[in-house]
Amino acid sequence: MGLDRDCGPRVGRSSGAFVALVCAVGCTQTPEQIEMANMKPSTVIPKVSPKKLIASFKNYCVDRIDQVSSIPAHLRTIDYIEAEPWSFDGIRTFVVDDSKPMIRVKTGAIPQCVALAEARSGQTASVDRFIQKQYPDAIPVSAEELGTPVEKVWKISETPEALIYTHRYNQPFPKSQFALGIISKER
Repeated sequence: MGLDRDCGPRVGRSSGAFVALVCAVGCTQTPEQIEMANMKPSTVIPKVSPKKLIASFKNYCVDRIDQVSSIPAHLRTIDYIEAEPWSFDGIRTFVVDDSKPMIRVKTGAIPQCVALAEARSGQTASVDRFIQKQYPDAIPVSAEELGTPVEKVWKISETPEALIYTHRYNQPFPKSQFALGIISKER
């Protein structure tokens, strides 16, 4: 048996209890890092129905954008963990191993929250229906106005100015992704 300081998988034939004890004393990985290591890429950004993506977006992002700093704590209470490898530029990334969308949150002067899932059929039409039903006075905005490459943008309120957008892109995952996000421009 070999044991890396980061608890890398160099375990041969040995007692699992012994490995757990040694690792408990010498690991440098956090519990979240160990949980992340056990996740399949397909569960990090899962394929979910458009309905489930929109429901998660509404519950975790839209309904909480006014208290964006509380979103990470809420996500942790429902088993999400922070995925530090995908957190960058003040954006914190949260994942869960039960087929819920990845959630990205940015606090600060321009708070943002995004739900990500594997791109699949029906998402664009479902989001269009969600916007029409939830925000009948939403105003379509030119994607260039947002300053980032997005698919569609709607202004859903004036004070504070809030925008909902969609975006499709490829990241270091084998499948393309669909993002549904909200940005609140004034706080």
